[in-house]
Amino acid sequence: MASDLVRVKFFRTALSSEEIADLQVTEREVAGFYLKESAFPPGFRIPKHSHASPSFYLSIRGTSTEIFGKRRWECKPLSLVFTPPGEIHSEQYHDSGGHCFILEIGPNQMERFHEHSVRLDNANNYHVGLSAWLTMRLYREYRQMDEVSPLIIEGLALEIIAEVARPKLRSERRPPRWLLQARDLVRAEFSEKLTLNSIAKSVDIHPVHLATLFRQHYRQTVGEYIRQLRIEYACGEISTSDVPLVDIALAAGFSDQSHFSKTFKRFTGMSPARFRATLST
Repeated sequence: MASDLVRVKFFRTALSSEEIADLQVTEREVAGFYLKESAFPPGFRIPKHSHASPSFYLSIRGTSTEIFGKRRWECKPLSLVFTPPGEIHSEQYHDSGGHCFILEIGPNQMERFHEHSVRLDNANNYHVGLSAWLTMRLYREYRQMDEVSPLIIEGLALEIIAEVARPKLRSERRPPRWLLQARDLVRAEFSEKLTLNSIAKSVDIHPVHLATLFRQHYRQTVGEYIRQLRIEYACGEISTSDVPLVDIALAAGFSDQSHFSKTFKRFTGMSPARFRATLST
């Protein structure tokens, strides 16, 4: 923790030695990136601070509130928060505490990005989505380090940065109201056997038009979005309960545990059982 504090600037108040002692922190430097895993007790507060380098914060277990000035982001499992250097923020962990993984870009890597005019200027919250899945896979490599892990970690880290830094290809126009209604329907009923036709019928739009605009605005198909929501739900259940995996699979909308396990591993890089075991260590 001491090496990490060198890269953090606190404002007004800092963490006390007793508070630091309450934290469970592991950290290593790999390929010019700082990787850190932290566990926070219930109700833990981190006062206003900033980081010397750009960082990505992936919530794995528990919930927290990230406060950036007037912006407040509620983070639950698979929320990925990007914080640029010098951005002042604070954190409040809720009753269940929290478990997170942090990817911080070291100075040497930052020089490479500046050479290619890669800009990482704005704080943002990427809930689920490709950048969160890539960070989850990076976390798996961090937990099972072997001789080829540094190469994999560097590649995944660069993919995450590219995904966040590249100009968004989707339309910047606000989605039409019917598309927002369709997305809300999917979020509410992701565990049901939804079809493109039934969703389109509910908002009185042709299925082809729905499919086209959904991908344009959300950069994925309706089916891919449903899978993400199911895995998001499963991650939350696994990280906060002892419910059997087969029951979680069925509640999330999967036909059986085998299908659930294959999909979960494809998204996160580890099986549901491994994910649960990881959180308990």
